[in-house]
Amino acid sequence: MRLLNELRELARDQGELAGLALAGRGLLQGRQEEAFNDLMARRQSVFRRVMTRHRRLQPFWRDWDAVLAGLDPAEAAEAQSLLEELRSLSERLSSLDRESGQLLEREMAEMRQEFGRLETGRQLFSAYRPAPLANRGPDKLSRTA
Repeated sequence: MRLLNELRELARDQGELAGLALAGRGLLQGRQEEAFNDLMARRQSVFRRVMTRHRRLQPFWRDWDAVLAGLDPAEAAEAQSLLEELRSLSERLSSLDRESGQLLEREMAEMRQEFGRLETGRQLFSAYRPAPLANRGPDKLSRTA
């Protein structure tokens, strides 16, 4: 049946999306930026597939109970099981994304601190650097005298 096939494919794609989210979290923890960027490109591709499947399933979602009632008991049980699996995968994906977001926020905070230290260093260097040669030494004294 088309519904069951779409649900199976959606569960497979969402499982892949959750796996990519888990791998992405690991890459963020390891600060592997290039690999993370590659993974995010792959993740966007899988996400587009997931959204396409959701659009195709939209008519079934609207009246889920009636759809289940129209299936034989074994198919209805499998459809309900797949729906529960999809909910679980969605929760897992949300959790992983929250954790990754927190990692990115910490990284950004560290970068802002580093930029602040660099700016302070630049200000200190500017305040204490020697004056240009034209403005110091005997020449300056002779010009001001």
